[in-house]
This record gives sequence, structure tokens and C-alpha cells, in this order.
Amino acid sequence: MQGVTVLDNNGRKLIWSIIEDISERKHNDELKNQFVSTVSHELRTPITSIKGSLELLLGGAAGQLPEKALCAAPWCWLGAG
Repeated sequence: MQGVTVLDNNGRKLIWSIIEDISERKHNDELKNQFVSTVSHELRTPITSIKGSLELLLGGAAGQLPEKALCAAPWCWLGAG
């Protein structure tokens, strides 16, 4: 709500006020927040899965890794963190 006081021609104090319905703006903000939260979750989920798989590989779950994989895997794991 916004308002301002003014004097009329007779010197009486008048109050002009503007009331704005912001319910649609609040609804849109809530939709935006839900969207950002969902996208953030969906992006984290595959990264967590990739990181877990890399941890298994680095831990030897798949046996001995080739040398190129041994060199690349730690960098991938750090990038997924």
C-alpha cells in the first residue's frame, strides 16, 4: 500500500492511497521457487550417481583400471563434487 497526504482547496488534509493486489506476484514467485528447487534436485541426482560410480571404480570394484582411466578418474570425481 502506498499513500500520500495532500491539502484540498479548503485546506483540509486528504489521503490518497493505492492498494495493489500482489497475490498473483506471490503465486508466480512460489512457482519459480518450486521450479528452481526441482531443477536443482534433478541436476544433483545424476551427479551423485556418477560420483558414486567413480568412487567404486577408484576403489577397485571393477578390478584394475587402465592407466588412462586411473589418471582421468580422480579429475572426473573432483569435477562431480
